[in-house]
Amino acid sequence: MEEKIFYSNLSNRIDEGPIELIPAAKVIEKEDTENPFAHLSDEELFD
Repeated sequence: MEEKIFYSNLSNRIDEGPIELIPAAKVIEKEDTENPFAHLSDEELFD
């Protein structure tokens, strides 16, 4: 049932088309935010 809902919503979004295109530069700018988990080791993250 969930799969049908997912694909129905996906189909509706495809039919609607893009509402607003976001330039890649804006996406890259947002990636520059500080990662609050960067200082943690793999052991701490994946305990």
